[in-house]
Amino acid sequence: MQARALKGNVSSFQRSQAVVLATYMMDAMRVDKNSAKALNYNTGTLTGTGTINGSICTPASITGTTLADVNKKHWLETTKAAIGTSTDTTTCGAVYCDANGSCRVQVIWDDSLSGGLGVQKLEIQTLI
Repeated sequence: MQARALKGNVSSFQRSQAVVLATYMMDAMRVDKNSAKALNYNTGTLTGTGTINGSICTPASITGTTLADVNKKHWLETTKAAIGTSTDTTTCGAVYCDANGSCRVQVIWDDSLSGGLGVQKLEIQTLI
């Protein structure tokens, strides 16, 4: 019973970290609002179901030096450190903003190692 409780705690911790990290990215875009509205934070496009088509899973794939690129890379590195591992390919992030400042951030991770339900996705959306 104690082992099951510990697994539940890990799963809960991962979900809490995903909320904090998604909020962190929204705050970074609020600081760099003009760049976010210029679509520089976008990692893909929205599908008809509202899912972002184009998540990033490897920090090394972000090679630019603009503030948006540095923020995305740091966010993904932090996400992998908090929820996954640096070599894990299932912990990813995705960002989509439109020119009006309506932004959506998704964090995706594998919860099965903590006894959870497998791939999980947390999404927040706000106007920056």
